[in-house]
Amino acid sequence: MIKLKSSKSKYIILALILLIIALGIFRKCFNTTTIMIMTPNDLIVSEDGLEYYDDSHDSFEISDHSAVDNVIATQKMQLDKGKYQFLVSYVTDSEDNTCELRSINEMDDTGKKGVVYASSSLPSDKNGVILTADFPNDVTDVELVVNYQSGSLKIGQIHMQNMSKDFDALWFYLFAVASLLIVAYIYNKLKNVNDEDGLKIFALLLGLIIYMSFPLMNDFLIMGHDIEFHLGRIRGIYRALNSGSFPMWLNMFQSKTYGYASSIMYPQLFLYIPAGFMCFGMSLMNAYKIFYVLNNVASVFIAYVSFKRIFKDRNVGLIVTFGYNLGLYHLSNIYTRAAIGEFLAMTFMPLFAYAIYELYVGDYKNKWIYLTASITGILQSHVLSTYICVFFAAITFVILLPRIKSSFLQRLLEILKAAIISLLINLFFIVPFLSFYGEDFFVKTVGDDTIYSEAAYLSQIFAIFIRAPFLSQKLGTTKDEMPLSLGLVLFIGIVLSIIFIAKHYKEWIKSSSKSAVVKECIYYIVLSIISIYMCLWCFPWRIVEKIPVLNILCNIQFTWRMLSPATLFASLVLGCVIIFLRWIYPRPKVIYGIAILLITLNSLYYMENVREMDTAKNKVFASVLGTSDWLYSYADNTQSVLEDRGNIVTSSEEGTVITNFYKSQDVTSFDYALPKGVNEAVIDIPLYYYPKYMIYTDGKVSDADRSADGFVSTKVYENKGTIEVRYTVPAIWNMSYIISLIAVISCFVYIVSRYIRRQRAV
Repeated sequence: MIKLKSSKSKYIILALILLIIALGIFRKCFNTTTIMIMTPNDLIVSEDGLEYYDDSHDSFEISDHSAVDNVIATQKMQLDKGKYQFLVSYVTDSEDNTCELRSINEMDDTGKKGVVYASSSLPSDKNGVILTADFPNDVTDVELVVNYQSGSLKIGQIHMQNMSKDFDALWFYLFAVASLLIVAYIYNKLKNVNDEDGLKIFALLLGLIIYMSFPLMNDFLIMGHDIEFHLGRIRGIYRALNSGSFPMWLNMFQSKTYGYASSIMYPQLFLYIPAGFMCFGMSLMNAYKIFYVLNNVASVFIAYVSFKRIFKDRNVGLIVTFGYNLGLYHLSNIYTRAAIGEFLAMTFMPLFAYAIYELYVGDYKNKWIYLTASITGILQSHVLSTYICVFFAAITFVILLPRIKSSFLQRLLEILKAAIISLLINLFFIVPFLSFYGEDFFVKTVGDDTIYSEAAYLSQIFAIFIRAPFLSQKLGTTKDEMPLSLGLVLFIGIVLSIIFIAKHYKEWIKSSSKSAVVKECIYYIVLSIISIYMCLWCFPWRIVEKIPVLNILCNIQFTWRMLSPATLFASLVLGCVIIFLRWIYPRPKVIYGIAILLITLNSLYYMENVREMDTAKNKVFASVLGTSDWLYSYADNTQSVLEDRGNIVTSSEEGTVITNFYKSQDVTSFDYALPKGVNEAVIDIPLYYYPKYMIYTDGKVSDADRSADGFVSTKVYENKGTIEVRYTVPAIWNMSYIISLIAVISCFVYIVSRYIRRQRAV
């Protein structure tokens, strides 16, 4: 029998076993098929064909029917430029049936709407045909359609293959090696200082990361509520990087390549990570999954370091890290909602809480660094979460004002320093955002009463048996509603904290060490109750709406977004309860074990139900996903106009010929020729109008006009010419990037030089 040299080795071996198993599972999803296999269940059957279609079978068959064009077709897809092959498997006894690869919304070489990229007959002596297309640009609304003419026709499957190679396998091995090296480094470091407890904690944290990432360990993609929107954002950034365009002012993938202001109105700094992976050959699905895993790693370790420092106890920090990361609302943000912005913001909230704690009542010196880092992380994740954090920081300031009187001026200066430096670092996002904030966008006209009509009920807040695959519901029911729960364990923590304080307050308040924890727990309870109350249907949001400054909170759209701070504060209460239990029942290891077990069990039902969610079958199915919302289109346009217009140039003069059409991230250009004898026309261009578009017509520069349906438009005064459209931004936008870069470099130099000075002093 092999004996381990020390008990410390057990923990690192456990950690390595967990990691190797996880990597082994993950390897399978990095080597999935590169073919999208579409059965009739995945296809669109025409109304004429429905009478012949039995969805209990794996094929579609039609016979002895009058001719039907487009009897069955694939879903419309937005494809990246490159070479693709489509295979149609069939059986027929006629020579008349055909198939074609087309887009009814793209423009052909003569400027007409509709392009056929490839076509083929379906010979009766074969059982499959291959169509090949090489797209020089990204294309929208591509579909493969089958046209029935006569005889019997049976369609089995349609396959699509992107002929571009990906390097997912290579990326997997790089990821695996990096993970093992990091684990080995941390083990070495802990071993050298003889830290057995540290090894235990590290093994548990690694286990937590792996457990949180379980729903990613497969060869498909879970389709959360917002995932297609965020995939569209990532594909847009990838497209911009691939063309050498930075910064990306408009997302030219979204809105059917018309361009969308998501890159101005939504923070996108962290989305450059998966987009960067794609630039180096990783598939969209696996870039997205790796990004999720990395965020889980960051979420766990930022939470642990922050909570450990707040409680000045790493065991309590460990428990609170489990409670926070396995909070049901946190998990539902990751999987049910796929709300990238919100779960990224929740990653930085513990650091924000730690910074506020130290600046208000702790060792405030140089803590502006942590506040600046957390504000930047939250703001670059989710603007609405930034509002929420600032609101609760203000409430905390008021609550703790009597304690802040000590060194008040110095603490205030540190807070102001953090605010100013945060402003400078984030100026590159703030300036364009504020420039567009006053525009009459659709977001200002929809869902005005959403904040009143889609609140949560108290019966939901602490539910444990919640199911994953549902949406938010209007008031009046909780049936089939998305998870809106903190979980039972955090509820028990709040209840126990109140009971313990009520029972032992007089005893504990006499001890200086215990009284500090009791007071902090009371603050956390108050903040938990406030944030939970603000989630509920009974909170007076209509009154808040009338209060200047405070009414900005109404922009959060859904009251249940307050579950993010509620999860944070309830987790802090749980940490205090662990300390109380140690005072009452001095068996800490038992307390820690039971707490971790209960927290994990609390999340099991939800994690199990994630399996019921819709999925994209593999990375090829996922590769064609990506869409846009319409919140930042103008209020006088409808989605149907944007959907149906097509990627075409139109003219007020019938007979205008459009040639040499080219569209990229930075420029759209084409030649036009009006009918003979006509020297004036209005030309509409397939770019959604935003301020700052410029038109270059044969060297002459003018501002773009806005057409009736919201697209870029210009008037020409020559019979023929060349038009080029560029999105130009004010100098202040570019200057904001330079200022932010200088601020980041200055902070980095300061932190490094400070670290070097401290090391020399040691």
